Amino acid sequence: YQIKVTYATSGSEALDVIENMCYDFVFMDHMMPEMDGIETMQRIRSKAGTYYQKVPIIALTANAAPGNREMFLEEGFNDFIAKPIEISVLERVLRRNLPAEKLVFQSKEDFTPEATVNKEAAVSKETDSENTEKTEIQQPAEIIDEELVIGDLDIHQALLYCGGKQQYLDILAMYYEQAAEKRQELETLYKQQNWKDYTIKVHALKSIMRSMGANTLSEKAKALETAGKKEDINYILANHEDMLTEYHRVIRELEECPLIPKKQPENKPDDTQDLSAKQEVSVQKINPEALPELDDTAFDELFSGLEDAMYSLDGEQMLTILSKMQEYQYCNTPLKEKLAPVRKKIEMSDYMPAVDAVSDIRKSLKNKTEGDSAND
Repeated sequence: YQIKVTYATSGSEALDVIENMCYDFVFMDHMMPEMDGIETMQRIRSKAGTYYQKVPIIALTANAAPGNREMFLEEGFNDFIAKPIEISVLERVLRRNLPAEKLVFQSKEDFTPEATVNKEAAVSKETDSENTEKTEIQQPAEIIDEELVIGDLDIHQALLYCGGKQQYLDILAMYYEQAAEKRQELETLYKQQNWKDYTIKVHALKSIMRSMGANTLSEKAKALETAGKKEDINYILANHEDMLTEYHRVIRELEECPLIPKKQPENKPDDTQDLSAKQEVSVQKINPEALPELDDTAFDELFSGLEDAMYSLDGEQMLTILSKMQEYQYCNTPLKEKLAPVRKKIEMSDYMPAVDAVSDIRKSLKNKTEGDSAND
């Protein structure tokens, strides 16, 4: 879509960033920690200046119950999208809310205001008595691979959300890598009895599992979310473990699927290797001086190129720049291993978090160096 995106992790952060730049529109998640989307939107609208009253703010929520769209519009939102997000619905909302001068169509045949941008789907829209949009998507047969079977996941449903087989497998691979971390987050909040944030986490789980086709887990997460909103702690205590059992089952299905790439364990030298090989490994680890040092000016130049490539959605250029950075050390630390996780994010088209990760790595190395200098 060639859209430059700023990502805010909370309502308070969103209030800060919108004061520093005039955005063409805002996607606002309904359920967030500390300050929810409605309160954040209302605080934006209360700011002085015409821009804050006029900027389109679009609500995102996994609770697509009849009447929700009207509720969000009455609160002051300009539009509403239900999660998981269907590509055709997203495109219609963008066309409704972006100013005409911001809409650039690449060709008359494939991109016209009247045509559906998603060429792979035939879309029909109707309105029910609650004025809630309903979308019926008929995906072409060629993208639905009848041989693609992953446990009891609803592949047909998932492909409608993800847009195709490869995109779907990429999403599964990304979630598989994050599975242990996400499970730990849930277990920690449960043990802490932090029911507000627990409810937000199972809300997110409900949405992502539905988009993956894990409908049983999605329904269990939905029930826990409902209990959290009603403060029905007894239900959560009685059903949390059952949800985790289903979670483990789904992750095992992903693990057993040969089409989903898995990270290979790093090769470590064992006792059968000769001494010279071990010494070589050791020298590589303790001799960072062999790599040229990247100064702040050069880092800024490479990082700026990385950002430009991100805004252009040019993953290949991002990987080229990252490879160049990995040839250096920064603050006496080799960047090759430090930036390895960033490469994976770029390969998964997770461009903005990749750039943020590079920025965080730089700050961490700078802080460590300054701390060591202070101690000396």
